Amino acid sequence: MNERFRRVSQIGWRTAAGAFLALNVAACKSPEAPVAIPTRPAVLGPASPTISAAELVQSIPEQIRDEDIARDYPELKDFTVYSSGQFNTRKGVQIRWYNLTDAQFNPTAATSTFSYFEGIMPKEGLGVKLNYYGKDIPIATLPREGDQSRTLFITPNDAPPTSTWGFEPGDYPSGATRVQARKAIASYVHLLDTPPNVTFFNNTEAYANRGLAIEACQQFIITGLLSPEAEANPQKTANDAQEAVCNSIAGIAFALRQQGVPYETYSRIELTRTGFGYKLIQLGQEAYNSIPLAGKILTAK
Repeated sequence: MNERFRRVSQIGWRTAAGAFLALNVAACKSPEAPVAIPTRPAVLGPASPTISAAELVQSIPEQIRDEDIARDYPELKDFTVYSSGQFNTRKGVQIRWYNLTDAQFNPTAATSTFSYFEGIMPKEGLGVKLNYYGKDIPIATLPREGDQSRTLFITPNDAPPTSTWGFEPGDYPSGATRVQARKAIASYVHLLDTPPNVTFFNNTEAYANRGLAIEACQQFIITGLLSPEAEANPQKTANDAQEAVCNSIAGIAFALRQQGVPYETYSRIELTRTGFGYKLIQLGQEAYNSIPLAGKILTAK
């Protein structure tokens, strides 16, 4: 077991970080079900300090742009970069973004979103029980270590698959984060012309912003198994657990909160993901309502 996850196992289901809010796991409402997630003041929305021009690089120099694309997504070399820049998270991670679509990119909203996921998990991690194929399995969520300089690509509907990210043939998701040695180094999100017919996210703009929240989570949160020896396929289970955490916290809770969806509506969402084997993690009311209103990263034309 990785040493960081072993430490979470030793801590058990407790953490020493400040005040907590409850997460209801796998739709189980019993007193034993809630687990802890740290309270974070809602200061990333309207109360966020204004980002000065000095903190934003408005256009990435051509040489750096070409190097980033060649390294992280070489199939984009012949596509037009309509806008680019850099935003810094609150802890100083530099994210260079490249927008290859005609949508408007909002670096202030991106800073708020990525900073939120950067700071949501205490450094000692949290233990969570995930319902996976009908069985509760213990997992750990921790802040993900990563490079201080990363890239983010907003790509058009016709962008080709990238050969550098290790996808299986035929597996080309609409968004992904590239990880090496557990460290996040790059992410992309496609701006789909016709996104899947998913309630609340059935238009290009909403689906893309949901995807950006998920990849922000993937960049800054890592999930692992506390009992890998109990799983028949621990690598697949760990990958599914990672997806479950970020789809739950970012792809559902955070994304719906940005749309102004009230907790009463959010709490009635079906938690089982057909075909994936896991149930989504559902936040308690106080935790949901404390999610900051970061704003839209992308506004489609």
